[in-house]
Amino acid sequence: MFLEGLRYKGEVEVNVAGVWEKGHPRPLWVITDLDPQEALSFYRKRMAIEESFRYLKDLLGLEKLMNKAREYLEGMVALRLPAYGIGLALGEAVRETVLGGSRSYRLYSGLFVLVRLKGKVSYEDIRKIVEQSLSLFPWLALSPVSTHV
Repeated sequence: MFLEGLRYKGEVEVNVAGVWEKGHPRPLWVITDLDPQEALSFYRKRMAIEESFRYLKDLLGLEKLMNKAREYLEGMVALRLPAYGIGLALGEAVRETVLGGSRSYRLYSGLFVLVRLKGKVSYEDIRKIVEQSLSLFPWLALSPVSTHV
C-alpha cells in the first residue's frame, strides 16, 4: 500500500508505504517525504546493513571484548574484520551461485546466508564460490591497515 500527500498532525505533508510480508507478525510502515516506493526500497537496504552490523558484533564477539587498552581493542578488531569480510564475500557468492534469482534470503547479509546454508551446499558449489571469491582475497590482504586514528 502506498499513500501520498497525507497530513501528519494536520500540518506536515507525508507519504506512507506499508507492506505486510508473509511470515512477519505485523506490517512494516515507512513514513517519509520521499516517493513511498523509493523510501521502502531505501529502508530495506538499510535493514540489510543493520543486520550486517548486528551479525558482525554477534558472530565476531565484538560486544564481549573487554580490552582496557585502546591498542588491544584495535588489534582484536583488526584480527576479526578480515574474517568477517571473507565470510561476507563468500556468503554473497553463495547467494548468487546457489540461490540464483531466488527471493529467499534477499534481505539478509551474505554472512547470514553463509551460516544459514552451512552443510546444505554441495562440494561443487563451494568450489565455484571459492573460485569466484578468490579475486577479493588479494585486495583484503593488500589493503593498508592503519593502527592510528
